[in-house]
Amino acid sequence: MNYPGKIWQTDRSVVYFVIILFAMGIASVQAGLNSPALVNPSFEDPVLAAGTNSNDINVWFDGIGYTYTADDGAASHPETPYGDNWSEFGQRRWMYQQVGTYDANMDIEISFLMGARSDKGPSPVVVGLLVGGNPALAADLNTQFYVADFGNSSNPLVGIVGASLIETSGEIAPFSGTALATSEQTITLSTGTGYTVGDPLWLQFYCPLTSAGRMLIDNIVVEDMSSTDPIAVSPVPGVNAPYVDPAEDLEWNVLNGTGPTFDINIGTTSACDEIISGFDTGSVMSYTPSAGLLNYAT
Repeated sequence: MNYPGKIWQTDRSVVYFVIILFAMGIASVQAGLNSPALVNPSFEDPVLAAGTNSNDINVWFDGIGYTYTADDGAASHPETPYGDNWSEFGQRRWMYQQVGTYDANMDIEISFLMGARSDKGPSPVVVGLLVGGNPALAADLNTQFYVADFGNSSNPLVGIVGASLIETSGEIAPFSGTALATSEQTITLSTGTGYTVGDPLWLQFYCPLTSAGRMLIDNIVVEDMSSTDPIAVSPVPGVNAPYVDPAEDLEWNVLNGTGPTFDINIGTTSACDEIISGFDTGSVMSYTPSAGLLNYAT
């Protein structure tokens, strides 16, 4: 199976690293999740000057007003260990992206970093899993909705795209006061039953606060914890780790497998095959790039 979306950075450039697992000679397929894969999960696109922001969250569909990509160099923002950028929004704004296709009874683990600004006050976040609709209708839209409306037509993902709400996290609120702070969060949402296998599966983040508070989010990782197929986990360097030595060993572990073998793909685009394509490491869960294979700022 592919282990997509596992990316590290050399300097400010992105290098893609995909592990492909084979068990009993047949490549397994993770049930719908990450097909398509989550894009821009750590919000490093675009590259921003220190302390500045961009009034958009690239690739994600977002609520336009009060919705930004923000560099962590501003005095009002905490530093993030996952590159330089935060996604930032407030006042009933939102962002969503397709994270795969629906299959029944998947336990989707969603982890992310939350941050609190020093000048606007913290906001809770609500995370939702939705299914269905027409991806061609997904768009940025300058609108708000109330948390009570997460599952009805006031939510653009429901009313415009045509998706249906499966489950939400409820409000996640780790901060109080106005001190700079960060907090790692992990939740699990289940896809349950009663929906059409293969329909689009959506992940949505929402700010329920109606005042001037702001919510900062970074380093979103989405994994299916219910799969019994071999799954590559715990990569080193970690997900979205910045400023990695190009000569550093690549390592990983595996769940749900006994002696699977591995292929390595390395590339500089999402095709992930420009540098190495399908290199067989056998059952060894590590790979050492040869000298000069990877370069900084490439």
